[in-house]
Amino acid sequence: MLVDLSRVRQIDLAGIEGLLDCMEAVARKDGSLQLGEISAEAAAILELTGMDRLFHKFPALDVAEAFTAEEELAIESQDAIAEKIAQTEPVAA
Repeated sequence: MLVDLSRVRQIDLAGIEGLLDCMEAVARKDGSLQLGEISAEAAAILELTGMDRLFHKFPALDVAEAFTAEEELAIESQDAIAEKIAQTEPVAA
């Protein structure tokens, strides 16, 4: 899961706890929470609290590009499923 923090100007303890709760929930599903496009203000708070070490950061990540890549994978998966459906096996009489 990618969380875009580019518009976050203030983050308090509740916000940090929310991020940690999300990270825990995603980890239970064998996923990871990544922070992208972190504003200077959010980065400063995460560094002051030591939370920056817990999150894998992608400061130069283009969020729109990440979603485009995800959409392309979904389309490829749908195409593969459609191809398998089209390849019917002959039924023995």
